[in-house]
Amino acid sequence: MGVSEGPMVMSKKLKALLPGGSVNSPAAPGNTAKASRKKVILMGGLLLLSILVMAALLSLESALSRQTKTYHSIVLELQVVSQQIANNALEAVAGNTQVFARLADNRNRYINSLRSLEDGNSAQNLPPLSIDYFNEFSRLQSLWQVYDSSINTVVGAEVPIRTLNEYATLINDSLPQLVNLFDGIIEDLVNSKAAGEQVEIAVRQLILIQGLEHSMQQILTEGKSVIAASEQFSTDAEKIEKQLIAMLQGDSAQAINRFVDQAAVAKLVRFADLFSVVKNNVIGILDNSPQLFKVHEAVLNIQSLSPGMLAASDDLAIVIAAKDSRLQILSFAGYGFGALSLLFLAMLTVMVTRDSQGRLSESEQQNEKNQHAILRLLDEMTNLADGDLSTHTTVTEDITGAIADSVNYSIDALRDLVETINETAAQVGSAVQVTQTTTGELEIASIAQAKEISGATLAITEISESMTNISAKAVDSAEVARKSVGIAHNGGETVRQTITGMETIREQIQETSKRIKRLGESSQEIGDIVNLITEISDQTNILALNAAIQASMAGEAGRGFAVVADEVQRLAERTGDATKQIEALVKTIQADTNEATMSMEQSTANVVKGARLTEKAGGALDRIEQVSMNLAQRILEISDSTKSQASAGVKIAETMGVIQEITQKTSAGSDRVSNSIGNLSSMVEAMHKSVAGFKLPELERAISTIVNSDDQLEARDK
Repeated sequence: MGVSEGPMVMSKKLKALLPGGSVNSPAAPGNTAKASRKKVILMGGLLLLSILVMAALLSLESALSRQTKTYHSIVLELQVVSQQIANNALEAVAGNTQVFARLADNRNRYINSLRSLEDGNSAQNLPPLSIDYFNEFSRLQSLWQVYDSSINTVVGAEVPIRTLNEYATLINDSLPQLVNLFDGIIEDLVNSKAAGEQVEIAVRQLILIQGLEHSMQQILTEGKSVIAASEQFSTDAEKIEKQLIAMLQGDSAQAINRFVDQAAVAKLVRFADLFSVVKNNVIGILDNSPQLFKVHEAVLNIQSLSPGMLAASDDLAIVIAAKDSRLQILSFAGYGFGALSLLFLAMLTVMVTRDSQGRLSESEQQNEKNQHAILRLLDEMTNLADGDLSTHTTVTEDITGAIADSVNYSIDALRDLVETINETAAQVGSAVQVTQTTTGELEIASIAQAKEISGATLAITEISESMTNISAKAVDSAEVARKSVGIAHNGGETVRQTITGMETIREQIQETSKRIKRLGESSQEIGDIVNLITEISDQTNILALNAAIQASMAGEAGRGFAVVADEVQRLAERTGDATKQIEALVKTIQADTNEATMSMEQSTANVVKGARLTEKAGGALDRIEQVSMNLAQRILEISDSTKSQASAGVKIAETMGVIQEITQKTSAGSDRVSNSIGNLSSMVEAMHKSVAGFKLPELERAISTIVNSDDQLEARDK
């Protein structure tokens, strides 16, 4: 009753809605409707055509207007940039070196804008300027070529202008100080009541200094007199230098006496030091003056061409604006086609309204036919509402034909579905039994696996702790090895210092030996000199005896000479005794020198031998140091490896803990799966009951399949 009650009630309600439960035969549509449709289609085509023409005209006018506006904006930019270039050129030649970059940038902007007009701009979807503007654009290009040549001259003179401005800055900073110094000099001369000629010379010097400032201003600002001002600047600087020298030293050719006032002279010396800055920069100013003259000419040319450039670009802008006004014809034509489109739309609306009324009549006739077909389909679907899947509905050419075909397809699908559900119930019952057995075995294996993992985790933890202890001991060993390396290094350094000290001692001994040898040689020379003195003493003694004899022979007249001869003889004897003592001392010194030389040579040999032994000891210490370093490196590598192993052990222990948790979760999941399988058995039984009310063509086979499935489920539950 529950299965068939819904569709039957729906069928009764639909029948009640139909007029009289019967359907009249619809009348065939007339030729009037077809003719009306053709008119509607024709009118729609005309409407679409007029809209397309209107859109094309307005789009063309918009595109051309956008192009002319773009051309006009580019020309306006050319006007602005040309005036900016003129101003930049004036600032550049006036010494503003920062404006050169802006001048070059504005030049590039002007060139790019001209190129956009001449060649077009793909980024702005702008075509080249048309032939209509050829005369105005050609005139602008011709003026720009001359204009650009002057700009290049200014831009190319950036370095000379920078250099000249640096010179000018240094000179301008120095000139006020020079003026102040000479004001002080004149004041000192007046206070000291110096000669009038000197005061006059100082005043002339001050006038020349002030003239330098005026010449520098002309060089920087006046284009036509740059070269003359530069020459005047150089001439005045030379005069100042000559008069300065004359003031300090005096110059008869110039009739200038040397200044003697101390305060004035001191200021003149300071003036000379400060004036050297001006003098050193005069050559640079003269070298750059011709280039600056060309730059001034280029700037004057730019200023003279600037109004012409502005007028030429203004003429081009006027021609472009005139063409933009002619484009309004396209706008008016587009608006005309728009009005025509509105007329076609009104006519189409009237025709569609009439056609809709005809379609409404045809629709009412078709609805009556459809109602009759629906009632027939509802009558045939009553058996389907009772759960009977063994029959099909009638398929006709009416509106319900497709529905009846779909209903038949649904009946076939329901048959297959009911059979599939019955077969699936039996298969699920068998699979549930196998799954429960497998789940029990999996739960037992999970418990055993958890125990094994727990034991392995404990063993890995112990290994990790052992690795950590080994790593700590390895670190201590590495520290001991590093200390050994330090001790060996210090020992090697001490040995090297000892070798250096022995080498120094050896050199000092050799130097001492050389000096002792030179002392022996000197003593030998002293011996020779002593021998010479002895000979002289003997000769003197003989001469004294001869003189005494001659004096005695002379009698009373030679008595004074005899006294002198006696004194000379005694002096010769004393000299002979002294020379003998010196000779004995020299021989003693020679003997001691020879012994000292032999001792020094023996000491040198011993020092060399000791140095060799020390070098061998140093080599041994170096090898010990190298071995200690290698040992420390190996111990550090062992320590790092042990740390890595300990870290790996800790990670493995953590991983084993995670695996143990996963195993425990798996065991718990097995319990939940077992419970879910029990629930699945109940669901299979419920599914069997849900399809029990359907009738199939092969009812006996379906019933036997379901019974077998129920038996399997009951056996599993027991």
